[in-house]
Amino acid sequence: MRQWILGSRTIYPARQICVGTAGPVGLTPTEVALLTYLLEADGRAVPREELLREVWGYHARVKSRTVDTTLNRLRIKVEDDPQTPVFLETLRGEGIRLVGVSVVDALPAPRPVFVGRDGSVREVREALAIGRVVTLTGPVAAGKSRIAVEVLGAAAIVDTSACRTAHDLLVQTVRALELPASTAPTVGAVAEALVGRSVVFDGADGLEPDAVAAIERFAAVATVLVTAREALGLPVEWVQRVPVLSPEAAAELLASHLRRLGSGDDPELVAAVVARIDRLPGEIELLAPAVASFGVAAAEGGAEPLQGALAKSIALLGPAEHELLVQLTVFRDRFELHGAAAVTGRSVPSAMRGLLELQRRNLVIPDGGGFRVLRNARATLEVPDMPHTRARLRAWCCALQDRSLVDGPATLALYVPDLLAELPAATPDEALAIAAALLDHAILAGPFAALLPVLRAVPHADPWWGAAAALLAYGSSQHPLDAERRAMATLEAQGHLLALSAPDALLTRPVADPARCLANRPMTEQARFAAVFLERRVDPVTYAEAVAPIEVEAARQGWHYALAHLRLQEMSVLVRSGRWRDVTLRDDWPASDGLVGGQAALWLGLAWALDGDIEAALAATARAARRHPNLRPAAAVHLGALRLLQGDREQASREVRDGLRGASPFTRKLGLALLELLGEVDGQVDDPLVRALLDGPATELDPRKGWLVLIQLARAAVRGSPRGR
Repeated sequence: MRQWILGSRTIYPARQICVGTAGPVGLTPTEVALLTYLLEADGRAVPREELLREVWGYHARVKSRTVDTTLNRLRIKVEDDPQTPVFLETLRGEGIRLVGVSVVDALPAPRPVFVGRDGSVREVREALAIGRVVTLTGPVAAGKSRIAVEVLGAAAIVDTSACRTAHDLLVQTVRALELPASTAPTVGAVAEALVGRSVVFDGADGLEPDAVAAIERFAAVATVLVTAREALGLPVEWVQRVPVLSPEAAAELLASHLRRLGSGDDPELVAAVVARIDRLPGEIELLAPAVASFGVAAAEGGAEPLQGALAKSIALLGPAEHELLVQLTVFRDRFELHGAAAVTGRSVPSAMRGLLELQRRNLVIPDGGGFRVLRNARATLEVPDMPHTRARLRAWCCALQDRSLVDGPATLALYVPDLLAELPAATPDEALAIAAALLDHAILAGPFAALLPVLRAVPHADPWWGAAAALLAYGSSQHPLDAERRAMATLEAQGHLLALSAPDALLTRPVADPARCLANRPMTEQARFAAVFLERRVDPVTYAEAVAPIEVEAARQGWHYALAHLRLQEMSVLVRSGRWRDVTLRDDWPASDGLVGGQAALWLGLAWALDGDIEAALAATARAARRHPNLRPAAAVHLGALRLLQGDREQASREVRDGLRGASPFTRKLGLALLELLGEVDGQVDDPLVRALLDGPATELDPRKGWLVLIQLARAAVRGSPRGR
């Protein structure tokens, strides 16, 4: 596809757009025709009369200012300073010439939706199909204009960035539609010209009520798409917020820019840059040339053109919102509502109101389950020393382990950068509390290797911390586990408890006296620490005695998440130790919707299957799929195994194949093993433990293998292997 390069801008004549640092701008067919003729003139100054004749088809005797009008519009779109043009020159007495243009052929056009925007494009098209005004909102440089161009293609694009009144809007719309010039265009006349057409009002910020009313009138006869930082407030308006790109999409976009610049796309460089920026498409386009030349250092200061636009938004904030924004910069990365309230010293409702206003101004954005102050907004703020705010941040970090028992492990993940940053300056007591939270995060989400040096650096005398550090060291090592432990590790990852499969010697003290060790730990650590017992194959009676006081305290304190996790672990301990009937006889297992409740239903289904009641197993497993969408693939594979136990091979095959779509690596191994038993695949499972269960001699059921025991049950149903222990 042919491209015309004019400095920092690229024109795609076939698509009639000009792409610059501020995003794409639409070109009219006449503007493209004028540029084409001037380009073919090869630097010659073309008289106006010739342009009128060859481009517009006017008779030689016609006098018109249309050349100058079109030329002025083009200069606004392609020149950095339209008053001092560099590319479209006017030579007195000679005419107009186009200089400084590079023509590139056979290069692909940039991705029209720009990575990570398929969902936004689909939702906008659906909203436009039912006759709404759709307004794309979001931070500056989020790619709103690009999405608009993708959705409406060759629509008229009206640059409204300088418009305030209805008159301003009408004049710009007349120009974009190439209607006869009028000193006083009317809403009715422009609406008549828009009947059945598509139009984009780009950059509609700061419009007065009469201009907004004109857009509403146009929406009655035309397809209208608006881009703005905030919604217009129309009753028929559908607001589509354009988020920042995901880290993966931002990396893909940056890599494509770097390849286009001929500097390569080193994955480590791309990842380092993406971690330091706001992940806005326009920001990436602005920074790419500097990154190609200076590497990661180019991303440290942000993108200055964006900071100027954000400074205007900051200037519009009230005193309370401005103070809140400054205080929120104390967080190194993401935060959630309760953290924002605690650290800024506000009530939760007050913090919520302030965050909503900062979101509306696109200075704070949703990101990865929390919120984040735009890094380019940070760069424009003067942040004073805030000792009280920083003290509250450290107190919040110390309390995070308690908070995660209420909110779940995702809360910890938001604050890992703050935890790591606050640890070196913390007091010994604070250091232990912060390190405990980091250890929780390592156990529940990893990565082990990144946190191990920090935990080793914490001054402490408690031997338990030495065991914890050894556990992390083992988890981060590259030594392969034996087949059974590798399967167990995958199984535990399914339950968001990463494999605690260290050698027993590394956990001598906790394993030797679990009840005493639990009693010596603060109550907030005990629920997590119980996971160690699960992996160490602790006797169910010992386990029950050890966790009974924890369950009582968790119930008293209202730690529902911790209590549910303890019950889930108890189910696993009972099944693995061969006491699955104890599981089927009780009814106090987690039953709420969510991941823990869904996993409990899977364990209950396995217990019923081991007990021989397949109908009860089917009912429990089906509940697991309903309780959490992430468990649907695993539940489908389990259902396939149960159908196989019933002798329904056709239904078993359908269930298993349905579960393989989107399955985790462990569930995929289990599903492929079942399909191999059905004779539908052969040799696609290379895991030694699974292969031993498929090909080895028939043995008694071994519930210590957890969900993998389903392979033994299915093999017994298909090949007549012995059942029971």
